[in-house]
Amino acid sequence: QAETWYRRAAELGSVEAMVNLGALHEARDARRPGTADAAEALRWWRRAAEIGEAFAQRLLGLAYASGGCGLDPDDEQAAVWMLRAAEQDDAVAMYWLSRCFRSRNAVSTVEPAAASARQWLERAAEAGYPQAQGDLGTELLRSSCDLELGVAWLQRAAANGHGRSRRQLGELLSAGNDCGVCDVPSWLALVAQRGDPYGKHGLALLAALGVCGVAQDTDAALRWRAEALAAG
Repeated sequence: QAETWYRRAAELGSVEAMVNLGALHEARDARRPGTADAAEALRWWRRAAEIGEAFAQRLLGLAYASGGCGLDPDDEQAAVWMLRAAEQDDAVAMYWLSRCFRSRNAVSTVEPAAASARQWLERAAEAGYPQAQGDLGTELLRSSCDLELGVAWLQRAAANGHGRSRRQLGELLSAGNDCGVCDVPSWLALVAQRGDPYGKHGLALLAALGVCGVAQDTDAALRWRAEALAAG
């Protein structure tokens, strides 16, 4: 029934219906590869993308990037569609565009280098995409060019639910390194209140080590450790 209505709306020019109809065909193709559904998904997404729908442009770019819907992976085509979506402020497309341009297979004919991969990563991070924030923080820490800024980006990613960033921050705390950042307790308390075990574990480390402006407190450390274990 949903497909019938989506198809009617799509044929009348609704880009939202085109995207949803494509998603239905993609889901069928995932269950039964090798059918006509993959081509139908791409056909509807392409129609919406050519009209200018950013989400459809991103979906088409992801299909090219990952080899989805029966396509051969093609970084150049992925970059073409990701760039169109990114120019409409799609943060996820910005992130994937940065990945496309990091690939040696990406061709710079899309735009003169289409800015740098780093610039697109920064734009995606500033737009609030947690994966981009985590990757940017990791890059800054690895290059050692700005440790404090790197930790700040990891904190933002962690506060937005990015698990790898939480683990990285926990590892820094375990090493007794506060990187000069004083608001670590704030974001840890925030995620701990949400029941996150990494937040509770981080607070346990702060109390045990007495870093980041937190007074050393063995009892508090043991209490947070117990809550972290209970939370899984």
